Amino acid sequence: MCKAIDIALHGQGAQISYIGKFNLDRELANKLPIELAFALSPDTRERVKKNKGKSWTLIDTIKAVTKINDYVTRYNIPYATQTISLLARGDFNHDNIEDVLLLVENDINDGWLNPTRLFTLTRYKGAALFSVIKEYKLRSM
Repeated sequence: MCKAIDIALHGQGAQISYIGKFNLDRELANKLPIELAFALSPDTRERVKKNKGKSWTLIDTIKAVTKINDYVTRYNIPYATQTISLLARGDFNHDNIEDVLLLVENDINDGWLNPTRLFTLTRYKGAALFSVIKEYKLRSM
């Protein structure tokens, strides 16, 4: 979590925002980038690489969504649970456009894998898919 605090502290106020209200819900999953997918197999990791610029839901089918609060939502996919937390909003890459800082915690069903990643995402148009600015692996597979 030290990395998340560091990113948030070095962010600044944004001049422009295309993010709007950031609802962690089923609809948002269609706007999140494919890089958020829980890619366990080499085949799935290759599909993620080949489909950059597409939605996370191309890889993971969401079976259920549980909203914990306004900042945390649990997404159940066929083989795991992904918990996404909105940690901060601001301009983290200093381009004057608002970004979001997300924590993505993955827990495989009936297993021990639980990689955790941190993402800074932005959006360059109002209805566009979010784009990854940077991914940080906090706990790997």
